[in-house]
Amino acid sequence: MDTTAALITPRGTGAISTIQLYGSGAKGIVGDIFKASGKTCSEYAVGDIVLGRIVDSEGKIIDQVLIGCEAENTYAVNCHGNPLIVESILNLLRGKGVSVLGRGEYLQNYLLKTTSLNAIEIESRICRIDSVTLDGARIIANQSGGGLNKILSDWLERIDSIEMGEIKSRVERILADSEAGGVIINGCRVVLAGGPNTGKSSILNLLAGREKSIVTEIEGTTRDYTSAHCRVGRLVAEVYDTAGLDVMLAGRGAIDRRSQEKSIEMIGLADVVLMVVDSSRGFERSGNFDIEKFGNKRVITILNKSDLETKTGREDLPRSLRKNCVRMSALTGDGVGELAAKIAEVLGVADFDMDIAVCFTSRQRGLLDGILSAEGEMSAGSLIRKLLNRECLV
Repeated sequence: MDTTAALITPRGTGAISTIQLYGSGAKGIVGDIFKASGKTCSEYAVGDIVLGRIVDSEGKIIDQVLIGCEAENTYAVNCHGNPLIVESILNLLRGKGVSVLGRGEYLQNYLLKTTSLNAIEIESRICRIDSVTLDGARIIANQSGGGLNKILSDWLERIDSIEMGEIKSRVERILADSEAGGVIINGCRVVLAGGPNTGKSSILNLLAGREKSIVTEIEGTTRDYTSAHCRVGRLVAEVYDTAGLDVMLAGRGAIDRRSQEKSIEMIGLADVVLMVVDSSRGFERSGNFDIEKFGNKRVITILNKSDLETKTGREDLPRSLRKNCVRMSALTGDGVGELAAKIAEVLGVADFDMDIAVCFTSRQRGLLDGILSAEGEMSAGSLIRKLLNRECLV
């Protein structure tokens, strides 16, 4: 019996979860575990949606579900989203000899067996589901009908006449555009840094739309990092609030020293660092730290507390912190739109063209990197074929 299943909606608590079942034994398995009045499984036609109950081997009800017959030997089980219910149904299927796969592996196998799509088209169908934004899903979808798929197909048609320089130049551009596209598709990591009591925790709470960090007037309240998934303009960002940077704190004890080390560690992992300065105080009172620790990171300086009298402006900052600078108030929310726009700008996605060619899997990126080092048309042509060849996904 060649039958597989997978949870094709995200894991976690939700209203509805969907388990897809495919294979030669699917109809028989549905008939065994699904009890509906008025119809038997053998009577289901493609397009039918039937309400009924999933029961275990002892006849006990696991859940009331809707089952849809999506195609021949293909069924979608729409159950309640409680993770315990989902796992109970998956375990029931395992007991019937069904191979339960991860979502990506299942969809890849399913598309290989039921369609004639090439590798880019299959990867597009799979990966767009996991995009953290609708814009990201659109970017991936555009690689199937045009974008990367179209460019690769064109290269193959002209492989005997096209110059390697043209191919490599375009590959470099695709890889560069893919970095920005990846931020829209996968999200980004934003780290709030700066001196103690400059308002980092308040900014995280503002961006998250709820209280994630404790806010007090006491300096050094945050000892460890806190994070939240936030919608920042067109992007989804994991925003981290870190302990205030101050070289003097590192000498107070093991906890403060580790807090300082952890803040520097988080800065090193950031796509963007938001350097928070309390504009109601002089800059020298906004933190005693080594700016050089930011290295070559993308840094945006936030002159926070703009609702108070200003004592530190852009001109009072060290030169390295002046380039990307926004004024805002975490208390009133003023300036949060400008901050979102500045984050998009420094990440190169402010005017991103949704229709350009990008790669969106590590497989594609590795093969494109290989084309850059290819010595001739034959070698490059082989890599281009691998990019499109569906058999390379097996």
